[in-house]
Amino acid sequence: MKRFRKYHEAVEYLENLPLMANGSFEPAASSRPDFYLKKMAWFLDLLGNPHRGMKYVHVTGTSGKGSVSTMIQNILTASGKKTGLFTSPFPTTSIEKISIDGTYVYPDEFVGMVDELKPLIGKSADGCPWGRPSYFEIFMLMGFLHFKRKGCEWVVLEVGCGGRHDASNVIEKNEISVITNIGHDHMQIIGDTLEKIAFEKVGIVKEGSALFTTEKDEELLAIFKNECEQKNARMTTVPNMCESVVYGGNRMKVRLPGIENEIDCKLWGDHQARNISLAYAISKHLGISNESIVEGISKADLPCRFEIVRHEPLVILDGAHNKEKIKSTVSNLEKLEYRKLFLVVGISETKEAEKILERIIPKADYVVATNLVYGKSVDPERLKKMSTPFLKAGAVFETEPALFEAANGVLEKAEKNDAILITGSFYVAGELRKKWISEDYILENLRSF
Repeated sequence: MKRFRKYHEAVEYLENLPLMANGSFEPAASSRPDFYLKKMAWFLDLLGNPHRGMKYVHVTGTSGKGSVSTMIQNILTASGKKTGLFTSPFPTTSIEKISIDGTYVYPDEFVGMVDELKPLIGKSADGCPWGRPSYFEIFMLMGFLHFKRKGCEWVVLEVGCGGRHDASNVIEKNEISVITNIGHDHMQIIGDTLEKIAFEKVGIVKEGSALFTTEKDEELLAIFKNECEQKNARMTTVPNMCESVVYGGNRMKVRLPGIENEIDCKLWGDHQARNISLAYAISKHLGISNESIVEGISKADLPCRFEIVRHEPLVILDGAHNKEKIKSTVSNLEKLEYRKLFLVVGISETKEAEKILERIIPKADYVVATNLVYGKSVDPERLKKMSTPFLKAGAVFETEPALFEAANGVLEKAEKNDAILITGSFYVAGELRKKWISEDYILENLRSF
């Protein structure tokens, strides 16, 4: 802790910013949805517009953004391009949001950028017409600064929320726009129908760029097509291109068109086959060699995406926080062998908790509902009440408000042939990941594995 004291102080400063004035989040349905883009442009201008002069792959979608973004960064890096990656949220510690060629920003550099931005943040409540930057916007500013100063040629930029009015959409142009899929998430912010959500997400398409998506719904694709026609952009709908998928242990091997050998993947599951297809199609569009594609996909790994951190009992960390993500989680569970399933679940107040519980609770033999460490949680007793209709016969449901106590209790009860799934939020899975991979390890090694 002492070694990284300044880093933790910088993180604490940023995490306390939402308590300050002028930091509220404006829904896309508000009267001023371009609020964030104007604010970001104002601050970037003060910093010399570090976001300019780099090539962008801009990624949005309801699920799969992190996996697709990481694969694309790895592929570009393998092809010899210095490539930055900005993702959201972080699983365990703040530096995980900003990386170059797979290496996170140094804690000391992180502290330096926070110190550099503090005077601007302090003056912005009065000096900026749109108030001070939010927590997310400050990270975005630091990402742009870091990538520019380190000489990145490419940046893979993951949207925070939505797309059209997301702070990341301040970039004037991109080479590739990516929409993984459209589902029900962040509905209180970006829209209460799939059509409204699709309209917000397709707003990342820039003039003359290329859009790639694995979305299949024809009505939503029509929204994408209309935007592309207005922006003179080329649209490609990507099917599942994996010619074969073989599961073994906690890995899978896939075969892609034109690539002789199977690719050994650390990320696995039916949904990852679609994500791999998307990254493959984008890479072929960019003229990247098969060798770089194979290397990039095989090296891609992400914390808290159905991550197995222990055997006997099997312990799985998964940040699934909407019904689409939890559906993939359940599908992955069905590929594993275990005796009983122990479930530790905590869900943000902003998520559709009942729809998440409806999919996962019937699979569990023992459930403990708990709280998130950060943000507002659905009360564990309320989770218990919501779950009652979905409990299978003989299943046990308990509540433990303290996150680590909830996990420790389950670890004591589970036997070596059982499975423990920790899910419902990245703020649950990522925080508990510290039991197996410490925050100091990540800060020292600038990697999560």
